[in-house]
Amino acid sequence: MGIGSASVSYSHIIPTILGHGSFKDEFVLFDIRLPRMLIALLSGMALALSGSILQAVTWNDLAIPAS
Repeated sequence: MGIGSASVSYSHIIPTILGHGSFKDEFVLFDIRLPRMLIALLSGMALALSGSILQAVTWNDLAIPAS
């Protein structure tokens, strides 16, 4: 959350999340970086779920671990 073209110091991240940050820090974290992180998290979860469903439907023998 602190790395990017508009740098936010790591010591400012937690106070900003708790509501004690500057306008710049709040804008960068809440309006730019947090939505992107949430979209990446949700799309990763959707890909994992779709892979699990596809595996359950097709019963791919190559993907089943040997026991």
